[in-house]
Amino acid sequence: MLFFEPYYTQYVNYAEFAGARVKTAPLKLVNGEWQYDLDTFERQITPRTKVVMLTNPHNPTGKLFTRDELLKLTEILDRHPQIVVVSDDVYYHLAFDGREHNLFANIGDNFKRTVTVFSAGKLMNCTGWKVGWLMGPADLVKHISYVHESAVFNLNVPGQVAIARSLDETLKPFGGKPTYFDYVRDTF
Repeated sequence: MLFFEPYYTQYVNYAEFAGARVKTAPLKLVNGEWQYDLDTFERQITPRTKVVMLTNPHNPTGKLFTRDELLKLTEILDRHPQIVVVSDDVYYHLAFDGREHNLFANIGDNFKRTVTVFSAGKLMNCTGWKVGWLMGPADLVKHISYVHESAVFNLNVPGQVAIARSLDETLKPFGGKPTYFDYVRDTF
């Protein structure tokens, strides 16, 4: 499993618990902007590399990957078809300063190899509810659902129903802003 660092400690703990060997590809601060070194990233990949964890926007740096950066990452991953990308996009809709958030799965044929993770806790400011969802190709999501069924025994049903009913509402005007997400972004 390959992470851009600094990375979430809990992901590393989960990966190591599952027997994965964790590697990192450092992000570096260059002239006030976080960047990654493509050569270093690709050198970390071996035929045994199975998963790349992409957090966009990156936490804790706030790095929002540009479309060009994601295209370059795509070119590298095209040379390594065994790799699945888990794209943590829990801050989708919360890009600041007029920057555009690009989903990795929407670039080229990346959807076929990408599981994209979202979180109502982050998007809707209800972190205690722990309600999230993912999207991806059926062959990847199928395997995740097997693990999920076995791992989750206490579902937050009221939270799930509330989030499902609220998703459409988040795109409507709120607090004098065009959408709830615009309101949250401006508040932050």
